[in-house]
Amino acid sequence: MKLALGHLGTEFAPRLCIVDTDTGKYWGGNAWTEDPKQAELFTDFDDAFEQLHLLMIVELPGQLFTFSIPLVVEVKSCSAITIDTVKKWMKDNLQLMISGSGPENSTAMIHLEFSEIKDISYKITIEELRALLFPSPVEEVDE
Repeated sequence: MKLALGHLGTEFAPRLCIVDTDTGKYWGGNAWTEDPKQAELFTDFDDAFEQLHLLMIVELPGQLFTFSIPLVVEVKSCSAITIDTVKKWMKDNLQLMISGSGPENSTAMIHLEFSEIKDISYKITIEELRALLFPSPVEEVDE
């Protein structure tokens, strides 16, 4: 069993669904079905992903391992940027993809915990940074 998000609907009304790519069956909300018309449809990626994540935990055999990796986003702006602005921008625009199956023929998923976002900005001005990166040469003094 390999679970993935699939696309149903039309160009004007796109919908997401959950598919077992091994069998071609669709998640119908309570059971698997071969009929795409019976698939549970989602208009929101986050809702679809949450259901896919739960199904992965419940339906797939084996033990669940969880790992985390830091993701650093640097934003350079002429005006102040708040953490809430960055969080909304990331939720609206950031996409991460996994190519292929997980390690050792497992199934892996990536999800971002936006509630964990922190401001780790350097508390230094551009001028101070320039001085650190490009120090002025020291003139030698004759004795």
